[in-house]
Amino acid sequence: MKHLLSLLILLQSIGVVAQSSTKDPVYFKAVVIALGELQKGQCTPCLEAYGKAFAISQHSPLSYLRAARCAQMCQDKGKAQAFADKAVEISWEATAQLLQNELEYPELLPLQKSGLGKKTLKKTKAAARASGIEYRPASSSIIQKI
Repeated sequence: MKHLLSLLILLQSIGVVAQSSTKDPVYFKAVVIALGELQKGQCTPCLEAYGKAFAISQHSPLSYLRAARCAQMCQDKGKAQAFADKAVEISWEATAQLLQNELEYPELLPLQKSGLGKKTLKKTKAAARASGIEYRPASSSIIQKI
């Protein structure tokens, strides 16, 4: 029962962290613009808009993964890697869930299927292990070690 409660608390916090951001209207406008540019396949304006957003807040793994996808589209491997790493740093739990959710975040599908996406999932597993949690990304199950 204790482990079930821990798991429920962990899963609840994942949802909050994945979608947490500042209430700053400039930040909100920047991420909306960035997502629109990502969906249109416009990598440079997408990266510029995320740059403005990240100058205000650096707390959203979802925004960092979307920025990583923009960088991939611009063929900037270094920037894509840095953004993906930042998403893991912010929340390995949220990053793992976001990279495995093919339906809710279709704009991340190319990232999920890429070498960078697979490498990032491995990093989430290592971060989980370092925090004492066994995480199986393929099955989306998080198990608290006994």
